[in-house]
Amino acid sequence: VTAQLLFASQRARPDLRTAISFLTKRVQAPDEDDYKKLARVIKYVRRTKFLRLKIEADRLDQNHWFIDGAFAVHRDMKSHTGAYMTFGKGMVNGMSSAQKINTTSSTEAEVVAVHDNMPGILWTRYFMEAQGYPMKSSVVHQDNQSAMLLETNGKGSSGKRTRHMNIRYFFVADVQERKQITLEYCPTDEMIGDFFTKPLGGSKFRRFRNIIMNIEHDEHGPVDVDELMAIHHEKMQRRFERTNDKAESTNVPQTSQQPMDSQECVGTENRGSSQNAGFAGHEKRTYSDIVKRGSS
Repeated sequence: VTAQLLFASQRARPDLRTAISFLTKRVQAPDEDDYKKLARVIKYVRRTKFLRLKIEADRLDQNHWFIDGAFAVHRDMKSHTGAYMTFGKGMVNGMSSAQKINTTSSTEAEVVAVHDNMPGILWTRYFMEAQGYPMKSSVVHQDNQSAMLLETNGKGSSGKRTRHMNIRYFFVADVQERKQITLEYCPTDEMIGDFFTKPLGGSKFRRFRNIIMNIEHDEHGPVDVDELMAIHHEKMQRRFERTNDKAESTNVPQTSQQPMDSQECVGTENRGSSQNAGFAGHEKRTYSDIVKRGSS
């Protein structure tokens, strides 16, 4: 049964990948709890067997990857890699898999997670270019800024806790220097790759699942995917503005911001102002600029 679910999750039901990834590690020596987990997955599949993965491409010259790593979540204390790639709406490529090595920190787990996905990132670029679509830099979203520094500067940002890392994991820095990828920070609350690293519950699970599969109607009724994406982009934009505010001179007073809720609506009035200053010496960027970069 687990093998059959694995087949379905790799082809039509990416929302099953996290559960199946953990269940496949229990096949040889399952216990009663594992059978209960399998039964729960089967009940979920029966209740949502009408769901279909729908893929739409807003652009074909740039893709977005959301990559996350969950630190030491397996019985052997290995971490877990989750990734989601899209050209617009719906999942085109991704993974939910245990990492092959043990890591000593969440930062190291995030670096290994990006390295595990580099073959898929580069293969997608080469495949699209071979079809006649010149590719801009692939945007890789992460929620760990320490990992982003290591991936940008290589050993230059390595300290006591990361100097033991194998040099091959700094291959990401070389790829970024060649302008094949661009690293962008993504708040943890909007990290879609988190869906593939650990079990999520309730409304957050449904929201990410509906975005990943581009679902228009789920078990609770009609779904407005455009509104879900608008919420996602809105909160990403707010995070960009907060980051810009922190980069301002300390002499400039910062405006107070309302805390973000993972399920808040786009229609709230306390949105980040477009008058906020950008990074010193740089033109201000917005998340919409990155999203639309491929269509410009």
